Order: sequence, then structure tokens, then C-alpha cells
Amino acid sequence: MAHEPRDPQNAPRSHDSAADADLRRRTSFLEQEIELLRAKVAESPRHMRILEDRLTEAQTRVATLNDRNERLADTLREARDQMVALKEEIDRLAQPPSGYGVFLDAFEDGTVDIFTAGRKLRVAVSPEVSVPDLQHGQEVMLNEAMNVVAARGFERAGDVVMLKEILEGGDRALVIGHTDEERVVYLSFLLLALFLTSLNRPAAEYLGGYKSVKKLSSVLSASLREGDVVAQYQTYRQGLPFYTKRRSVLVNEVGELEFGAERAADRKAFFLDDAAFLALWNSPARVFCVGRSDKLPLFREKFPGHRLLYRSDEGILIVNRL
Repeated sequence: MAHEPRDPQNAPRSHDSAADADLRRRTSFLEQEIELLRAKVAESPRHMRILEDRLTEAQTRVATLNDRNERLADTLREARDQMVALKEEIDRLAQPPSGYGVFLDAFEDGTVDIFTAGRKLRVAVSPEVSVPDLQHGQEVMLNEAMNVVAARGFERAGDVVMLKEILEGGDRALVIGHTDEERVVYLSFLLLALFLTSLNRPAAEYLGGYKSVKKLSSVLSASLREGDVVAQYQTYRQGLPFYTKRRSVLVNEVGELEFGAERAADRKAFFLDDAAFLALWNSPARVFCVGRSDKLPLFREKFPGHRLLYRSDEGILIVNRL
């Protein structure tokens, strides 16, 4: 087979053409890559803005959800507190009723005597109550087991009675009820304090009008005869008419009988001033006069020649003639 001779000058040209074509392809590819990168770079700010907007929206949603969660938590806490308060209220309303009594006396073993519902009971005391601070006549609260669980004040309401006299010992009194029934009652600590804690006046001035005059009345009753007059000078001892069964003439003293002193038909005969009483004292009638024990110097001055029949802390008794 015959071969054609090759042209040595055409061989390098073919090689250069192939290289140029390859270079163009690479250049074109790189140009495309550059354009793509430029497009991506151009699009990046827009994507960044979108991402920032999404992030802002997400943060807003998170803040809203947190706020909603806080409100829900507050609502749950309020509901729980209301449930606890309702449970406490239900427990409180379900408790048995508490009774009340009056404190009388305390003992070394921690028990106390109380008076309640017409009965005198010895009961235990809650540790929350200070027994030494309890005062005679003070009101105390009792639980279902009749134990003292709280200390109250003093009762401010009750029956109205007339105090007749203070009995021996100073802690009891004889009173007259609305049915004229006589009763012996204890004086509360508060009443004793009102009597005994005066600012400028001795306690005897408060208690003197109610102190028992039983012995003085016995001496007077033994000396009384028909037609004799019994007078009380600047004092009014309620026990005196009771023991002597005689109505007393009051001199310069009306006390709680002010209404009768102003309106009674015989007020001029039983409510006298000094001048009227001196006229009675100097009359032919036999007059017995009762006064406080500290009035003896006054009696000696106003009623010279009197006879002293009795003198004690109950009072003094004089008569104008035997």
C-alpha cells in the first residue's frame, strides 16, 4: 500500500487548534462560574434580609409565647391560691362551733376552773394561752372538748342587778336581781380594778357605800323602838334598810335615789339638808345617825352631846338621846 507523504508544517497547526479550542472551553466555563458567583453575590443581601426578617419574626413569636406562658403561669398560681383559700375556708366552716366560758381560778397542774352553761368545770388549757395572764371573770373560748383555746376580754352585756353589799373578803357581793331575788356573785377582776385603782380617791370611798353593815345594823336593830328615826349622813348604805327593816332618812346624799329624791311625794321627809336634819336632831324624836368612820370629827362638831353606839370600818352609829 502506498502512503502519502505528510506535510511537516501542517502538524503543529492542528495541535495548536485543539489547544485553542480547549482553552476557549475552559475560559467559557470559568466565565460562567464567574457569572454564577456574581449572581450569588448579588443575591446574598436579599437572602440576608429575608433571613433577618425571619429571625426577627421568630424572636417576636418567642417573646409572645413567653409572655403568654407567664400569663398562664400567673393564672395557674392565682387559681392555686384560690383553691388553697377555698380549702381553708371549707375547713374553717366545717369546724365545730366554739363555746365560751368565764375564768374562775387556776391551779398548779395547769388546769383551770371555768363557768359555762350553768356548770362549773375544771378543764385543760392550750399551750398558746398564758394561764398567769388570765384574770378572774375574763371570758375564754372553748373547743369541742371544752378546753380553753383562747383568751377573750370581759363580757360587756348581761343582767342588770342592784349591788347590795360587798361581802367579807372583797371578792364577792350580794346583789338583787330584777325579780327581787338575792344572789351572791363573784366580782370580776376588771370591776375590782375599777374600784381599787383610783387616781386621787382612796378605794374606801368607792367600796364604802357597798361594804357590809351587818354588824352595825345588828347594834342599831337592838336599840330601835317604835317611832325612832334612822338617818344616814352623807352616805347611803343599801344594806342598812334591809337589815333594820326601816327606811332611812338621807342627809346631803341621794346617790342612786336621785329620781325618787326629785319626784317622791314624801321626799321632803326623807331627803334632808343640814338645816332640816338639825331641826330633826334637836326634836323630841330619838334619831339614830349612821355615817362613814372618817366622819366622827364632823359629827362631834355638828352634833355635840351625841352618844356613840358603834364604830368600826363599817361606819359609825350615834344617837341624839338614849
